[in-house]
Amino acid sequence: MFPRSKVFSELGNLILFLFLEGISFYLIITYNDSQAKIYHNSVNVISGTVANQASKIRGYFSLKEQNNILLKENAKLKAKLFNLVEKQGAKPEDLNLNIKENQIFNLVSARVVNNSISLRNNFLSLNKGRKAGITENQGVIGENGVIGITKAVNDNYTTVMSIFNSQTKISARIKDKGYFGSLVWNNNGDVRFMTLNDIPKHVPIKLGDKVETSGYSNLFPSGILLGKIVGKRIPPGSSTYELKVKLYQDMTKIKFAYVVINYETPALDSLYLQMKSL
Repeated sequence: MFPRSKVFSELGNLILFLFLEGISFYLIITYNDSQAKIYHNSVNVISGTVANQASKIRGYFSLKEQNNILLKENAKLKAKLFNLVEKQGAKPEDLNLNIKENQIFNLVSARVVNNSISLRNNFLSLNKGRKAGITENQGVIGENGVIGITKAVNDNYTTVMSIFNSQTKISARIKDKGYFGSLVWNNNGDVRFMTLNDIPKHVPIKLGDKVETSGYSNLFPSGILLGKIVGKRIPPGSSTYELKVKLYQDMTKIKFAYVVINYETPALDSLYLQMKSL
């Protein structure tokens, strides 16, 4: 074991050496411009690199929160657009965005946590439920069209009946022509296409015509683009078309969704019940 005095002596020499080195370094960067520039540039590079990496790490951990904020803001903007279209009866590009009317629709953003596309009756699951204001039989949309209809809801999760389900029917119309019918899935294994039925055969149909929601149900606002017509036929003995519609919404890549809350639904449901009782 080394004597304590020898250890302290060696440490003292080391401390003195470092102290003198520090003074020399200080004098060099203080009284020599070129060395000072090199020093400050080096410090900036190192500190900038460290700060950048720290920012990336913080950004990574806050990414989920930022996504949720963006989803909520996007939902608000979409809801405003739907309300303006419904109130003014105009195209989105012709709207007066300063109008203040009673709100009909609201949107609740959610993340898709499960999605099936290969079954006869497909479903999705969302990570929000009754606590967020979602109930059964509400429309669900994505960035590029309709996704489905809410089927079962608990406090925190929602099961959605997909558009690729034998029981799903979406009221849709041909854009700028007004003729409407039912958009259904024929369970043909191809989730890029659906079929629009019930359009009278006397209607002039062109390939490329766009299809949108009709607004004739309380599930979806009118004017949500769904897809375009890529095929047409009139079955033998039928008076209506079978129109093949290529969807804009890619259901195989969907990650987020918006549940449509229609504030007029209770009044409409009450009216339907009154009509049934007559």
